[in-house]
Amino acid sequence: MEDKKIIIGEKEYTREELLEFGKQHYPKFYWIYRGSGLGLISIGLMTALIYSLVAIAFKDKFDERFLWINYSIAISFGLMAVAGIVLFIVSFKKKPDEAYIKHAIDYYTKLDANLKAREAKIKARDERIAKKEENKNVNELLKYKKLLDAGVITQEDYDKKKAELIK
Repeated sequence: MEDKKIIIGEKEYTREELLEFGKQHYPKFYWIYRGSGLGLISIGLMTALIYSLVAIAFKDKFDERFLWINYSIAISFGLMAVAGIVLFIVSFKKKPDEAYIKHAIDYYTKLDANLKAREAKIKARDERIAKKEENKNVNELLKYKKLLDAGVITQEDYDKKKAELIK
């Protein structure tokens, strides 16, 4: 990346802005890999340990085929744990590059746009509710005005209800 501006979404970024963005969001993004690595490690080690212990505990009671199946499963899960260790270590050594930063900015830009769209929907809904409430009060006030004109209620009753509805 040179000094030229890079357009991502609807915004232009300089190299310095991209690097700053990468420094801010890099740790958040790579915790996904770290968490996955830790999950693979724990599941792989526990399962490999369980299958190994079962094979050792029952080695005199079952035939050799049963033992080889258990050892094969234990080895498979052990390899899964090794893959988790590699993923976990790589997540600390990998540094944000241009492609990562562009991807992260695009991700957070979409996240921000979705949040703004959701807020706009909530605001529109609240305005519709307020408008309905306002229309309801106006209709009720008109109903009381008709009752006043018909002589069913007094001016004092109408004024009380008007003050209550207009507040």
